Amino acid sequence: MVYLYYKNYKLLLRLNSFLLIIVAIQKILNMKNFNFFDLKIESEGKV
Repeated sequence: MVYLYYKNYKLLLRLNSFLLIIVAIQKILNMKNFNFFDLKIESEGKV
């Protein structure tokens, strides 16, 4: 019983870390997109 619980807990931790990595990647991509558009607007404003 305890062993099964431990196994499920490890699986949950792995899934959780995987989701955290996905969220982090999405945030980085969103930041890059935001910076790209920000730079685009800035360069258009200068010209």
